Amino acid sequence: MEGIVQNKSLLPNDGKYSVRISLPKGLNTSFGNELPFRQQMPASGEIIIQDKRLLQRLLEKMWFFR
Repeated sequence: MEGIVQNKSLLPNDGKYSVRISLPKGLNTSFGNELPFRQQMPASGEIIIQDKRLLQRLLEKMWFFR
């Protein structure tokens, strides 16, 4: 699922920021499943700021935990 950051809170709450995301492709996952919509749906995600291959990301995480 891909989204675009519309805005984020200025200050963290318990070390976390509140972020509003728009979903151009709706609630469709990368596996083609459609998620049911509910108001105030909780979610977690990563904000990717560099274009990397999946293998590069996995190797970086493995290197980090060494």
